[in-house]
Amino acid sequence: MFWRIHKAIFKNRLNETVKILSDMSDEIQTIKGGMSFTPLPNTFNKNKPSFAVTTIQDANMLIKKGAGIRICYDNQNYNVSTWISYLRELSVVNSDCYFLPLSLVIRLCPDRFPIFIKPDSGSKLFTGFVANTIDDILSHPDISFYLINAPETMCMINKAYRMPDIEWRLWIVDRKIAGYSPYSWKKNIALSEPSKKIIELAEKVANTEWQPDMIYTVDIVDGIDGIYNLPKIIEINAGSTSGFYNADLNKILLDIRNSIISGF
Repeated sequence: MFWRIHKAIFKNRLNETVKILSDMSDEIQTIKGGMSFTPLPNTFNKNKPSFAVTTIQDANMLIKKGAGIRICYDNQNYNVSTWISYLRELSVVNSDCYFLPLSLVIRLCPDRFPIFIKPDSGSKLFTGFVANTIDDILSHPDISFYLINAPETMCMINKAYRMPDIEWRLWIVDRKIAGYSPYSWKKNIALSEPSKKIIELAEKVANTEWQPDMIYTVDIVDGIDGIYNLPKIIEINAGSTSGFYNADLNKILLDIRNSIISGF
């Protein structure tokens, strides 16, 4: 099997990943960054199982070029407005959100602060953030760019919650949980097991009729202080473009490999 893996996804676990895949006797192409597109090697064979774990930018280029490598990244399925319409009833943090073009956010939200704003697009045009004032939006460098160049950019808007420091990412492969890892934007979190309720919520996602892909991730928060006591879905992300944090790479990569080979 052939793998295209990007350093930006695996970070300091890149060498560990290469070792795991090499021990499976698989062919590996390692991408280490840069703005220019790195083509697939001459040894790549479209008629053999393959999988890319890479950045959104690289995934988009591979799709655009019709490279032939297997990519679990249909960004339409990862639009917030898409996945939330299917999973809203399960328990979603932003279940009461609404969607507006960026140009209208400036006009219609002055009395609703603080708000959480993120792009609807599964391509993650900019990172979601909390705005307490109009100036917070206008001074944001990414927002400034899109206001000028793409004011029609659709955004998800919701009330701003004070989220816990620790969240959970769970990998779904062929409707089963393949692995998990806690993560935090503030500190490194060692691998530990999620609560039974988090596992149960992820299993409900995996068992819904609608699935974004055969391989994807679901991010879950174990309640929100003073508001929710039960786990809530934060977002759904593509299997080919999601980071692994401190998850058990041996288990997840093997499950992905088995899925790709069996479905080839």
